[in-house]
Amino acid sequence: MGDPVESGLGHPFYSRDWKELFPGFFHALNDNRSLMFMLLVMIMVVSAFVIVVTLMMMIMAKSTDVAILKTMGAADRSIEMIFAIEGTLIGVAGVILGVLAGVAVSTRLAWVQARIEEVTGVDTLPASVYQVAALPTEVDLIQVVSGVSIALIFTLGAELIPSRHW
Repeated sequence: MGDPVESGLGHPFYSRDWKELFPGFFHALNDNRSLMFMLLVMIMVVSAFVIVVTLMMMIMAKSTDVAILKTMGAADRSIEMIFAIEGTLIGVAGVILGVLAGVAVSTRLAWVQARIEEVTGVDTLPASVYQVAALPTEVDLIQVVSGVSIALIFTLGAELIPSRHW
């Protein structure tokens, strides 16, 4: 059994979908998805380094406080846990804010596109070039969860280095 549209129209007519009409466009979209994921991972790596540097500076700034805690009898493990918890809180807050911002922009992409076009006066997606006037969006829970997982792993790894350094 063939396509119901073709069978309904009869012999001289046939149907083609967008993937047949614009294979290069859909191939480019698929490539962009992979590249965007890699770009997101690189941004997360840079963010992890920012957490490391922030905690290192915080540890250096608090060296006198750490010395006071040590003279009062604080264990090395307790001081390490203080800095580890602080780094974890910074990372988790960043991940939560990032997910909220990403989902907010993704679900309102048409509105964002319209505001950009208003401000710049430039058609961001000319239909003559892209065959579409607006970007379709879909928030994929699996991709969000995988991105959050990678970000949390980087965050937890980043906070371990400086917290053990003090």
